[in-house]
Amino acid sequence: MTRAFWALCPEHVPHTVILPATASSIEQVLDNFTYPFVAKEVRNSMGQGVHFIESRSDFADRLQ
Repeated sequence: MTRAFWALCPEHVPHTVILPATASSIEQVLDNFTYPFVAKEVRNSMGQGVHFIESRSDFADRLQ
């Protein structure tokens, strides 16, 4: 859905990145996002797998 929204109305999409689960992606998130932010697990929808990340340690816990 994110890619569809980017194509149709990008001005209404919050800062969003879609990244693979790699060490370099984790570093990219830590370098480019401020706390708090929302992270979503792959292949979940309807509110499932969505996490409110409030700190670096919170993010590390969710990466497990």
